[in-house]
Amino acid sequence: MVKLLNAIIVILALVLIAIIIIPQWKENQPVPVRIGCDSTVGSTIFIVTQEKGFFKNEKVIPEFNYYSDPQAMLDALVQGKLECAITPWASFLKKVETTSDSLIVLASGEFRTSIPIDAIVTMANTKTKMKDLKDLKNKRFGYPLQIKEVIPVILKSIGLKETDIKLFEMSNGDLVQALRDNKIDAALVLEPERTAAINQGMALVMEPVLPKLIIAPYPGVAYVIKKDLIKSNPRISYKIKMLLDATVAFADANTEESRAMFINFFKLDKDMYGNIFMPQFQKMIEVNKSNAITMMSKMTDAGVLSQTFDIQKLFVEPSQFKK
Repeated sequence: MVKLLNAIIVILALVLIAIIIIPQWKENQPVPVRIGCDSTVGSTIFIVTQEKGFFKNEKVIPEFNYYSDPQAMLDALVQGKLECAITPWASFLKKVETTSDSLIVLASGEFRTSIPIDAIVTMANTKTKMKDLKDLKNKRFGYPLQIKEVIPVILKSIGLKETDIKLFEMSNGDLVQALRDNKIDAALVLEPERTAAINQGMALVMEPVLPKLIIAPYPGVAYVIKKDLIKSNPRISYKIKMLLDATVAFADANTEESRAMFINFFKLDKDMYGNIFMPQFQKMIEVNKSNAITMMSKMTDAGVLSQTFDIQKLFVEPSQFKK
């Protein structure tokens, strides 16, 4: 009887140790986080997180998944193939309207008038000179998929219809070459290709375009997760939120270093891309919601969205993130 009692005591002690030790062990194990992104400067924040070793310090193993089409990225997020997506705000608003999944914003990046992230460029030696945006009529106009949802807003603001212009969607990185190959007459490019186009001698038609024609500052990029990640995997959601807050603070205080990290990460030519501009990044509690509402209204007026909605549903209280 004594031996049985001792055995039971030993077993209970082992169970107690397991209850205490196993959660601590799991807490210290690295966690993979799948991040949807692209090669524009909107992805700078998580590049800085990687280059500064913040992911490693927090025992996060990032897996970067690149998309030229933001809607495909958001589809992957909704389907559970990603934990976080770095998406254009306009693409995000469109996805929110067309899906029942609850998506929320953890950080944002604005494009400011004084710091141009985008530009419309054309070949400097083209026979047809373009002095302003109305000269785009009947021209072949290329644009990246990152701004697909605001093209109708841009055209409406300059008094053109989609039938007045030949539109070409392509990846941001292909637009400059498409101009060189005479496949298009003009292109709206985002950083880092804006700087590359200018440094290659291309002519500026207008910069920046998005803040001037839609809203300034322009809600450029949103860092998004599914709301149910907070409950299904609180550890990962907490880490993503914490890392975004920390890296936004670092990037805004260290623009030059962040720019250098972006250039180094993508192995870009320093002479060609060395003076690229960065968005103004914001933590979740700093996001400029009023400008996002204005952009949503303009997208609705242009027929991109069927109606506006309460933008507050795209945010949660910071207290919901628990370690």
